[in-house]
Amino acid sequence: MTFPVRGQRLVLGFMATHAAMGARFAERIGLDPAVGVAIGQAYEQWDGKGVPARLAGRRIGLPARLVQLASPVEVFSRRHGAQASIAMARRHAGTQFDPGLVELFCASAAEVLDDVDAAAEWDAVLDVEPAPAGGCAAGTWMSCWRRWPTWRISSHRISPAIRGVSRTLPARRPGSWVCLRRSAPRCAGRD
Repeated sequence: MTFPVRGQRLVLGFMATHAAMGARFAERIGLDPAVGVAIGQAYEQWDGKGVPARLAGRRIGLPARLVQLASPVEVFSRRHGAQASIAMARRHAGTQFDPGLVELFCASAAEVLDDVDAAAEWDAVLDVEPAPAGGCAAGTWMSCWRRWPTWRISSHRISPAIRGVSRTLPARRPGSWVCLRRSAPRCAGRD
């Protein structure tokens, strides 16, 4: 078997596993079921040639269809400009992307892509992120991040996430996730 054929199968397998594990993780940590559905459909395509379920058209949820378009549009816009982004979206309308969403994007591309570079600066993202309980005013995330190891998270908040990870991901070493689950009280500040 040649690499292109084998490589494509490996990539599709990775994408299907990635979507399934992401959806399972979202469920296990208690996120809204719609979040898990959207994550599980991350690699579907409008024409039904995606993975894992080969869903087509409107059978793919709107949140997944939006992200499927937004991600490459943003990358193309940064690397090649707004017109290249519009051309790429139109080229894949009806195959990879929802054609209705593509037309909506193209009609308002200037507005959608305005300040896309500023929005992706890490400091801008952190500045609008809500401050953690008991700490850090907006605009001071770097100082908070440096203090992160001293933060204490209550066990009722961290335990569902740790359990979700431990039940979703296979252990690489025997007992490694069991150890992680047993350390939840310690992570919560109850040494």
